[in-house]
Amino acid sequence: MVTLFWILCFVTMFTWRITPPYRQRHHQMRYTFFGSLILWLIGLMGQWFESPELFHPGRTILLLLSLGIGSQLFYLWRKLRYTKWLVPIGMCLLAWVLQDRKLPRLDPKGELLVQISDDMNPETIKSRLGFNLASITPAFEVTDSESPLAHYYKINLHYLPWQSTHSLQHRLQRISGVQWIDQNEYYAFFKPMTGHSEIQPSMQWSNDPLLARQWHLDQQQIGDLQASLQSAHPGKSARLFILDTGVDSKHEDLSPNYTSWRKEDESDDQGHGTHCAGVAAAVTNNQTGGASMDPGPSFFTVTSIKVLNFFGGGTQQTIIQGMIDAANQGADVISMSLGGRSSDEKQRLYEEAVKYANKKGTIVVVAAGNDGGSATLVTPANVPGVITVTAIQSDLTKPAFANTLEGIQFGLAAPGVDILAPIPKNKYANYSGTSMATPQVAGVIALMKSLEPDLTTKDAFELLQETGLSTPQSTKNGTLIQPNKAIASLMATIPAVQ
Repeated sequence: MVTLFWILCFVTMFTWRITPPYRQRHHQMRYTFFGSLILWLIGLMGQWFESPELFHPGRTILLLLSLGIGSQLFYLWRKLRYTKWLVPIGMCLLAWVLQDRKLPRLDPKGELLVQISDDMNPETIKSRLGFNLASITPAFEVTDSESPLAHYYKINLHYLPWQSTHSLQHRLQRISGVQWIDQNEYYAFFKPMTGHSEIQPSMQWSNDPLLARQWHLDQQQIGDLQASLQSAHPGKSARLFILDTGVDSKHEDLSPNYTSWRKEDESDDQGHGTHCAGVAAAVTNNQTGGASMDPGPSFFTVTSIKVLNFFGGGTQQTIIQGMIDAANQGADVISMSLGGRSSDEKQRLYEEAVKYANKKGTIVVVAAGNDGGSATLVTPANVPGVITVTAIQSDLTKPAFANTLEGIQFGLAAPGVDILAPIPKNKYANYSGTSMATPQVAGVIALMKSLEPDLTTKDAFELLQETGLSTPQSTKNGTLIQPNKAIASLMATIPAVQ
C-alpha cells in the first residue's frame, strides 16, 4: 500500500508539473499529489511503528525530489518535439528502483552476515568494496573459537542511488575467501491470534484465583504433576531462557521463579515475552494470578534475553547472538516464539547456532508459526536439531492459524488457544498462538532437565512423543504432550529423585 501511494505521488506530481497553470487539471493534480503524499508519509510512519530501525526513506524521498525537479524541467522544455518518450523511460526507472523494495527487510546498520575462511583478513573485503563498505565487525561473540560462528562478520553498506543489496552481494561472492553470505533480515514474534476455549478445569488443585481460566493445565494433568513432584529431589535447578521482547521480572506472579542475568532484559513494554515466560513458569499456589507446571525455583527458573524490540522485531544477528549468550550462560532450554520466511542461507546460520547451543548442553524449542501453512517454510522452525511446536485447541484439533509439522525432524503439539498468563504491570491476558504452545514444551523439558541434567534433544523429544496423546491429526501436528506422564516415565528411571 505504501508503494501504491508513492506511485500515485509520482504520477500526480509529474502531471501537475507538466500541465500549464491555467488548466483545471493543474490544480486537481496538485491537490491529489499533496493528498497522496500525506498518505504515503502516514504509511511510512506505520512502517516505523512496526520496526523503527527500518525507517530509512531518504533514498525514496531523494528520488521524489529529483522527480519534482525533472518534471519541472520537462515542463519548461515541453515545446520540444519527441519528449513523450521520457514518460515510459521514467516509469521503467521507477520500477527498477522499486524492485528492491520487495526484498526482505534488512538491518540498515549491518545488511549482510558474511562467513570468511580462517586465513582471510577482513580488511580484504574493505579494500575490494571501497566506498560501499561503511564498516565490517565480528557478527557474534562466541567462547568457542572453533565454531563457524566465530568467522562471521557483519557488513554495513553504503549505497549509490543505482545500487542494491543484491548487486553488492554479488560483488562479495566474487571475493576469494568469502564462504557464505546471508542477509541480516528482520524477524518478528508470532503475533497472538484469536481463539476461545469452552472447557473449564474439572478441579481446583491450587489456590490461584485465575486457575479456572486455564483449561490447558487441566488437559495436561498439571495438578497431578505438581502433586507427584512434592516429594521429588531435582538434581539441579534448570534454567529456561526466553528469547523474546523481554520479561517483566517484577511481575507479582513471576518474580520468585525468575533468575536475573542482565538488567536491560528485565523489562517488557510489548508483553509477548512476559506472557511466554508466565506460560512456562507462573508461580503456583501463591493466591495470586494463575498457575503453571513449574513447582518452584528448585526445579527451574526463567531468564530473559531481549532479542526483539517493542514492536516485536529483531534482526537475525541479534537473535542468534541471544542464542549464543543463553548457551554461554548455562541455559538448559531456550524457548523462541519467533521466526520468519525460510531460505537455505538462514537455515545454515541457525543450524550453526543450534549446534553451538547443543554442544553446551542446551535444548532449543521454537514455535511452528501462525501462517496456517507448513512449518517447513519457517525459520528457525525448520532447522534440524530444534524441537518445533504447533498448537492445538480444546477439542484436540489444530486451529486454522497453526502451521503443520510434516517434514519437521522433531515436532510436538501443545495447547495454544485461549492461554491465560501474566503480562507486564501485574496484569493477565488470554492469548492464542504457537507462541503460547512453545513455552509449555520448553517448560516440561526444563523440568525433565532438572531431574536428568544430561538429557539431550533427542532424548527429550522421544520421551514426550512416547508418552504423548495421539490425536486425529497427529500425522500432521505431532503428538500432544502429556507432561505428567512424561515426568512419571522419567522419574521411574531415576530412583534417586523419588
